[in-house]
Amino acid sequence: MSSAWLVSLLSPHAALLAFVLLLAGGLALPIPEDVVLVSAGIVAGLGHAGLADMLVITFLGVLLGDVAMYAIGWHWGDRIRQWRFFDRLVSAEREAGIRAAFARRGIWFVFAARFLWGIRVAVYLVAGMSRQIVPVRFLLADGLAVLLTVPVKVVLGFYGAHHRAWLEQALHTEERVIGILAGSILLLLTLWWLWRRRISRQL
Repeated sequence: MSSAWLVSLLSPHAALLAFVLLLAGGLALPIPEDVVLVSAGIVAGLGHAGLADMLVITFLGVLLGDVAMYAIGWHWGDRIRQWRFFDRLVSAEREAGIRAAFARRGIWFVFAARFLWGIRVAVYLVAGMSRQIVPVRFLLADGLAVLLTVPVKVVLGFYGAHHRAWLEQALHTEERVIGILAGSILLLLTLWWLWRRRISRQL
């Protein structure tokens, strides 16, 4: 799915199509989220949609896609194992690993999963199935991760609409910056959790 083709598709009904594509991507359809986000920004940069509107729509599309997968797991629980697609999406070994990660890391693993494209959908589905992560905590962790990533890609597309060479360079830089930022936040949250745990043991 090329960015140029997607821009031409999005332009007439930019906000609605961006929302639908991002929501569908969250439901495990093979739609590259980054391409949709950057293309949405380019559409806004070319004047076919407002940047503020596109930021809100893309944020909601990504977040609701994640929440929908979590809600499917929460509602149907272990019955999902009977579904034909489940084995392709979550192997028994992967499910066990995800459950163990929830036991050790809790919502921080939900936060980190947004930056791990290969296992993101499986993590959200198992988070709901296992009920190890309650809805409010899931929404807070995933919402923060979405807030840190989605606007960056949309704004890059917006400012790169007329500067393709700059956009290509910026996208490579953006991947490193987001990785460093996410790692720093995870480190700070882990240190805070360890400090709280130490204090509680002393009381």
